[in-house]
Amino acid sequence: MAIRSEPTAVVLDTSVLAIYLRIQRSERSGSPPSQKRRQRDRRIAALVAQKLAAGRAFLPSPVLMELLVGALSRADRADIASIRRSAQRATPSRILTPAEDDWMLAGSVIHRCLGNVPPGSHVVDCLITIAAARIRCPLVWTDNVEDFIRWAAELTRQGLPYVRAERPL
Repeated sequence: MAIRSEPTAVVLDTSVLAIYLRIQRSERSGSPPSQKRRQRDRRIAALVAQKLAAGRAFLPSPVLMELLVGALSRADRADIASIRRSAQRATPSRILTPAEDDWMLAGSVIHRCLGNVPPGSHVVDCLITIAAARIRCPLVWTDNVEDFIRWAAELTRQGLPYVRAERPL
């Protein structure tokens, strides 16, 4: 990956993009949420929207795959396609696609950290962390900080730049 991120850029995990999409959808549908959860999710969605609009958000292709797997409707798929098109139009593209070496590194890192686990376990989160490290983007926004901390620590031991994981609040 030849992309190099700017200091205020973030790599978005599936968890925060799912919140963003859910808020966008509920704003259109007017569905009633729980008050506390709604306020938190609205703040996250607003921060994600700002990063997307400013072209300061990177989207790993495995995240787009996870979003499509979880899509419940044609409207969901259209929203995901819209985010993808916007990221593709940026110069350079904001889509991060793992190379063969990234997949191999993810496999060895997961095995080193967790031992012998099912092949799909943690792959996407590990690939997201690798993608962020490869472009030297210091920050992944996620609602699942703990797993990313594990991958970032191991990747640093492998010589890649440190990636911090945090919730976007």
